[in-house]
Amino acid sequence: MKAGLSTLLTFLGMAALFGCEAPRPEPLRIGYIDWPGYEILYLAQQKSFLQQEKAPVLLKDFTSFSDLLKALQVGRLDGAAMSINEMLLSRLGKDYRVVFVLDVSHGADGIVGQQPIRSFKELKRKRIGVELKGLGGYVLTRALQKAGMDASEITRINMTATIEAYSAFMDKEVDAVVTFEPVLSRLIAEQRGNLLFTSREIPDEIINVLIFHVDALKNRRQDCLKVLQGYLKAREFWKKEPEDAVNIMARRERIPPDYFRTSLNGLLIPDLSTNLTYFGLADTENYFLETLRNFQGFMEENRLPYEPVYFENLLTDLKGVKG
Repeated sequence: MKAGLSTLLTFLGMAALFGCEAPRPEPLRIGYIDWPGYEILYLAQQKSFLQQEKAPVLLKDFTSFSDLLKALQVGRLDGAAMSINEMLLSRLGKDYRVVFVLDVSHGADGIVGQQPIRSFKELKRKRIGVELKGLGGYVLTRALQKAGMDASEITRINMTATIEAYSAFMDKEVDAVVTFEPVLSRLIAEQRGNLLFTSREIPDEIINVLIFHVDALKNRRQDCLKVLQGYLKAREFWKKEPEDAVNIMARRERIPPDYFRTSLNGLLIPDLSTNLTYFGLADTENYFLETLRNFQGFMEENRLPYEPVYFENLLTDLKGVKG
């Protein structure tokens, strides 16, 4: 009888102990599309760097920026990876803050034309596939400006910049597409496309960042910091073990490692020190200010509505972290 009572008390004690444990926090839901400059987030997950930092994160894939934007607008995400340009265009500045620069495009975004089109000016009266609500619309506008052309001189066909763009180009439904890596390199290598314009011609205008919702930053600041710490560990791993890292990241993009490695050539992927410079935290002016002024001028000139972009300083809490 005593033994039975003792067992029961022990069981009840253990039940009480486990019942008092704090529930695990809901994961921070971070959305992103296929883009080589975002894959270090995936690497951080696959190499367990996020788990090591005890960062509660759920990475969510989206096939297009349009789908990602819808998820942000209805509150299904706590954060996302996107360009500052897309953030302005989508008027997300009220609810989201920029916390980190993931990459800067120096050739990884561009426009590819069919044979035998060899210059952008040859696209007059031609059909161009472009994701109008994404970054592609801006890239196409800047290419038109550089070529001294008007938007009325081309026909824009709205489509996603990845799967739809590749298929439409392959089937010759369009004369050119606005896309980005790794589709950019694939169209040139596999479909004999000609490169007509790249972001190398508009340096420092396409900056891709990590953003968090203001509520996540207010209520879960430490979890947001843990995400950045895990990311920086993954970036350090990529620098030390590039072959292993590229093989992992290429798997998510569903492309051979050589394609992925080539796509990285058009990107600057900054470390923490460079981020401090971008944010004006290293006795420098905020790197974004001129870019934002130029882009806002483009928006106003084209009478496009936008929401100003704001920044949240998490970086000074990361000093001493490698990556």
